[in-house]
Amino acid sequence: MNMFEYFFTYKTELPADVVGWQHYDLAHLCFLIFFAIATIVMVRIYRGCDERLQKRIRIAYVVIMLVMEILKDAVCFFTLEVWDPDLFPLHMCGISIIISAIHVIKPNKWTGTLLYCLCMPGAFMALLFSDWIMYPVLSYFNLHSFFIHFLMFSFPVLLIGSGEIRPRLTDLWRAVIFLVVVIPPIYFINQLLDTNFFFLNLAAPGSPLEPLQVLGMPGYLFGFMGLVVVFWIILYLPWMIKTLLEKRATAKSTQGEN
Repeated sequence: MNMFEYFFTYKTELPADVVGWQHYDLAHLCFLIFFAIATIVMVRIYRGCDERLQKRIRIAYVVIMLVMEILKDAVCFFTLEVWDPDLFPLHMCGISIIISAIHVIKPNKWTGTLLYCLCMPGAFMALLFSDWIMYPVLSYFNLHSFFIHFLMFSFPVLLIGSGEIRPRLTDLWRAVIFLVVVIPPIYFINQLLDTNFFFLNLAAPGSPLEPLQVLGMPGYLFGFMGLVVVFWIILYLPWMIKTLLEKRATAKSTQGEN
């Protein structure tokens, strides 16, 4: 089989005998290592730029993500003539692009919090436990999925590394409200269109959510919420410790002056 024979073939059109890739095989590990190095390099470059150039980098990130997503949909709709409700930007990663764009236009605590505790970990988990393993490694949709999730992940990392986003546990309520507002309609859309946005119906194969499926419904959803809380604790614990140490250092400095 020609390695590029199914380069532009969408997942619903792939023959059953087409072999994709597996989690943590050589190809997957190469992608992850490359993205890890690229993120570190981008953080170092971004931190060394002046404010004007940093703004251009932020805009470039969002523009590239938007163009990539629009181009993917255009390829599906107009070139391949594929219609799949799953193409709607209702996964957390699709919504991440919108949140990133809003943050670039008008940075605020809402978008900053969502970028840190939802968008960044969502893209990170997608890279680790990808649900597009059915595609051949050298295919358009596989490469698109890897690189756009890399951009979704590394964008918040740049802002955290430069100090533009300072995660605070006291801001977490914003993410809770966001989920309370967004999850019910997403769940309804999933039932209506037979989709799996936010993985509310079915876990991605090999992901930490997969064992929760034995709980059935609604046990799976409660387990999902519990896992989110655990991840939030892991995400915010280092910042809580850092804040505590800073307060202690300030208190010691004040006592020394007195």
